[in-house]
Amino acid sequence: MELAERTAWWWAFDGAVIVCEAPVRLERDDRGRLHSARAQAIEYADGWGLYSWHGLRVDEDAILRLETLTVERILGEKNQEVMRGLIERVGAEWLFARAQAVVIDEKECGTLCRLALNGHEPLVVLRVRCPSTGRTYFLRVPPWMRTVESARAWTFDVPESEFAPLVET
Repeated sequence: MELAERTAWWWAFDGAVIVCEAPVRLERDDRGRLHSARAQAIEYADGWGLYSWHGLRVDEDAILRLETLTVERILGEKNQEVMRGLIERVGAEWLFARAQAVVIDEKECGTLCRLALNGHEPLVVLRVRCPSTGRTYFLRVPPWMRTVESARAWTFDVPESEFAPLVET
C-alpha cells in the first residue's frame, strides 16, 4: 500500500516491474488536461517536467517568460494547435495589434481581419464589442469570409440573408 501511495506510473513485465515516482507538482485545467500558467504542469523531484497550456505541450517561454514571445515566433509555429495555444496565451488583441493584420471589412458593429500564417490557412477573425459589457472579442471565422455581416451571421449559424437582429445586448 505504501508503494502504491508513493508511485504513479508502473509497467509490469515477466520477471520485472518498472515503477515511477509520483510527481511533486501536477496541475490540470477544469477538463483534466495538464495545464499551468505559472510553472511546469507536471514536475518530478529531479526537476524534469512539462510545461502545458490546456493540454498542449509548450515551451518554457510560453509559461514563464510570456514577454519574450514575439509575433514571428507565434506565427512561425509549425504545429497549428500549439500556435492556437500561444495566441490564446498572449491574447488575440495583442497579436492583431502587433502583427499588421489586414482589415478585410469594417463596420460600426465589428471588424473583419485576416492574418497570414506560415504554412497554414490564414487566421480570419471578427473583432466585435459586446454592447452590454463593453468587452472586445475576437471570433475566429472561416477564411473565405469577406464581410462583417457574413461573419456575424456565420457565428450565429444563420444564413446572412436571414440575419437581422432587432436588439443586441
